[in-house]
Amino acid sequence: MDSDAIVVLPILFFFTAVLFVWAVSAPKAQSMEGRLRKHGYLSNSRQVADLNKSFSQRVILPLLEKLGGLLARITPERTQQRMKEKLDLAQLRLSPSAFLVLTAGLGIGLPLIILLPSLRGGTFGLREMLFSVVLFFVGTRMPDFWLSRKITARQHKIRKALPDALDLITICVEAGYGLDAALAKVSEKTKGPLADELAQALLQVSLGKPRSLALKELAQRTKVAELQSFIATIVQAEQMGVSISSILRVQSDAMRVKKRQMAEEEAMKAPVKMLFPLVICILPAMFVVILGPAVMRIAAFFMMGGPR
Repeated sequence: MDSDAIVVLPILFFFTAVLFVWAVSAPKAQSMEGRLRKHGYLSNSRQVADLNKSFSQRVILPLLEKLGGLLARITPERTQQRMKEKLDLAQLRLSPSAFLVLTAGLGIGLPLIILLPSLRGGTFGLREMLFSVVLFFVGTRMPDFWLSRKITARQHKIRKALPDALDLITICVEAGYGLDAALAKVSEKTKGPLADELAQALLQVSLGKPRSLALKELAQRTKVAELQSFIATIVQAEQMGVSISSILRVQSDAMRVKKRQMAEEEAMKAPVKMLFPLVICILPAMFVVILGPAVMRIAAFFMMGGPR
């Protein structure tokens, strides 16, 4: 029975984690409104909006919110604020309380793989305690590591798309567009995090927020150094009455030079990154292929008693 529990518990935990990830990342199903209209039924907009939500938005996220309310009471305000900033940077539709529940669930669930079979079998010792501590540390750090990776990936996409976006903005402004129209053209013609952020900033401007404030909030949401520098230059040029087109041309040229320098830097790092796979994986295999026949001949020579 104990051996069965040792085998079954990790399998159950694995499938639970897989189902959770699938529920969170699953795309929206077919529109419920379209299916109701197809069969001659109509529903009010609120019911349709609720039915069109995915399973994670209807079930999992509200459950995490309720459980997270309990953890939020004992979590320092500064920690929650820092967590909220990270979630905003990654553009995840999670509240800090839900993320706390996910972290606590992994921190408690992973050690249970070791604790439950050991406690049932009465074999809980120092080794099981060390494994439990390690799994607790891994479980509590895994969500933060995953969140940091998503933030880095999103910032890399913005940084990569920025030079082309600046070129398009410069061309539009020089062709007679206003800055808002040029930004709208970029958000319309391109895809990715940068286009989404520009569209959100333009929406705020259309609702009455000053453009300089909307752009500053965009820089704060992304925290990409190149984008922050560009926005600061644009805001300062507007305040001083400098021509936007000349500023955009200078910024576009500078961004192209910086992109080339970043590519050269990555190219110079490539030999160092290739060193470890080369030493660990490739060179031993080459030594076996090159020196293997010679070693076998030498061994056979000494086993036969040497020269006669």
